Amino acid sequence: MNQRDVEDLFGGPLRADPYISLKAPPLPDAKIGPLPKIQFVIEFVGPRSISGASANALAEPQLRSALGSPEVWTMNQSSNEWAPLRANVNITYDSLAVAWDLITDAGTMTTASARQLLAAVERFATDVQRRAMPMPVPESVDPLVRHWIAVRESLDIGFSMAVARDGDDLAEREIWRLCAALGLNLGPTGAFEWRIEGWEHPLLAVTPLEADAFSLRDVNLDAKHRGLGLGFNVPRSPSPSASLEGCFGIANQFALRTGSKLFDDTMAPMTPADQESLRSDLNEAVKALASAGLTPGCSEALKLFGAA
Repeated sequence: MNQRDVEDLFGGPLRADPYISLKAPPLPDAKIGPLPKIQFVIEFVGPRSISGASANALAEPQLRSALGSPEVWTMNQSSNEWAPLRANVNITYDSLAVAWDLITDAGTMTTASARQLLAAVERFATDVQRRAMPMPVPESVDPLVRHWIAVRESLDIGFSMAVARDGDDLAEREIWRLCAALGLNLGPTGAFEWRIEGWEHPLLAVTPLEADAFSLRDVNLDAKHRGLGLGFNVPRSPSPSASLEGCFGIANQFALRTGSKLFDDTMAPMTPADQESLRSDLNEAVKALASAGLTPGCSEALKLFGAA
C-alpha cells in the first residue's frame, strides 16, 4: 500500500487518535532457544567447549540437509541465554543444541525418524567430543506427537463477532478513517489489524463481512459493506483479554460514530450480558490451555498453533 495514495484519497495521512486508539497490553517474556516440550531437541553435553569452526559444520548445506534442516542453538561462555548459530569461527560455545518441530505443515516427527536423527547427530557429537542427549527420548516422540495433535485440534480457539448497522451499509472510506483512529493498520491480507511494538503477530483483525479484503480501490469506488467481522485467536494472542476488550472497544466506537450494533458470530444481537458471557468463555479457554501446559502467546503456543 502506497502511503501517498492513501493521503491522496483521504486528503491527508490517516492517524491514530490517542483518545480512542487501543492501548497495548504487557507482553509475555519471549522464550528464546530450543523447546523440548514441542520439539525434538538434541543437546551436545560434556565438559569440553566447542569451537565456532566445529559448530559451523552444522550450518554447512550437506550436513544441514542430511539432518533435515534443524534449528541450531548456541550458548557461549559469556552468556546464559540461547542464541541462533552465527557464522563466527572466533568464538567458543559452552552449549550447543539442534531442534526439530514435532509437528509441521509437511508432517510429523516419528519415533523412527527421531532415532535416525539421533544416530546421525551422535556421529557429529563424537567429532566434537561431546555426548548427544535427546529431549524427549525417541521412544516418547510418537505419544507426544499424538498428545499435541489432540491439544491443537481441541484448543485452537478463536473468538469472532460482527458490527453492522440496521438497514444501512458502512462506507469503506468511513471504515478506513475509524480503523486508523483506533490504531489499526491495513495488513498484508487486506484486513485491518491491531499490532503492537515488540509483537510480531496481530492481536485482532477486522474484515468486511461479505468480502475478502479492504482495498484503496474500493475506497476510490465508494464501496460499502454490510458490516465488519472482528476476531482473534486465543493461543496466538499475547493477551486474549486485551484482544477481546479490543474487539468490544472497536464495536463501541463504531456504535458511537456510525450507529452500528454488535452481533455474535450468528448475527444475533449481543447484549452486555452476552459480552460478560464471552469474557467467562475466554477465561475457560485460557484455563484449558494452562491445563495443557501452555499460556497464550508463549513460544510453544505460537509454534503449535501456526504463528511461528
